Amino acid sequence: MIQARYALLLLALSYWDAWRLLVSRIGDGAAAFPLAVMLVGLAIAWSKLNKEKRLPMLWVIIALAAYIGAVFLGTAMVKIAVALVSIVAIVHRGLGGRNPPFAAMGVGILALPVLPSLDFYLAWPMRQLSASLTASLLRLNGFSVQVEGVAIAWQDQLLLFDGPCSGINMLWASLLLTSILSLLGRIGMWHYAAALTATSLLAIFANALRAASLFYLETGFLPTLEGPIFHEVVGIASFAMLGILLVFAFHKHNERMKVCA
Repeated sequence: MIQARYALLLLALSYWDAWRLLVSRIGDGAAAFPLAVMLVGLAIAWSKLNKEKRLPMLWVIIALAAYIGAVFLGTAMVKIAVALVSIVAIVHRGLGGRNPPFAAMGVGILALPVLPSLDFYLAWPMRQLSASLTASLLRLNGFSVQVEGVAIAWQDQLLLFDGPCSGINMLWASLLLTSILSLLGRIGMWHYAAALTATSLLAIFANALRAASLFYLETGFLPTLEGPIFHEVVGIASFAMLGILLVFAFHKHNERMKVCA
């Protein structure tokens, strides 16, 4: 057995290279903000750890073995994620938690600078999917549009879905919000998995709705709303509606769980 604080300190020191890699990947302030919030949360949790709480040494050995495996087999982000997840798990156990803190782990992973990796792996298929969904929405409104690769063709215009139009940022932000709400609501593994799946589908649809709205701006149907600022307004409004929907859904879920309890 080992005291929870000593176990946490041992792992934190053993992961020094993961922290070095993490600092080198933080980038701008926007990317650092969710990570800073998570670190503050871990610091608060550390302060609440029971000094007498002891954990099986086997847990520390498993965490170190997983990290060593990530060093030899995984990429830098995998190594960072393994380090962070094990720290979150040890803190959770030190606070008396029993079930694995999947939502807390999700918050930790999504708080990392994962956007470049998501953009690398998902940008192209997300652009194609967004173009197809947007074209379907526009056809429902009576526009004869065609999908050409990652662009929408209408009359003599070709509207390209570039990187920002893929919806990666909206997907990441909505998944992070869902993870935070799941953590606050103490949602279990299966409900959390279902929430992530539903959120992903809603985020993809919300991005298609955003792109369909921008179609009216790009094609000159709303000449009084031309300009880049209105593009930003549409994007903010789309995510705001999605965020409100997620908060409302989790509020209703928590109320239902209280009634059942």
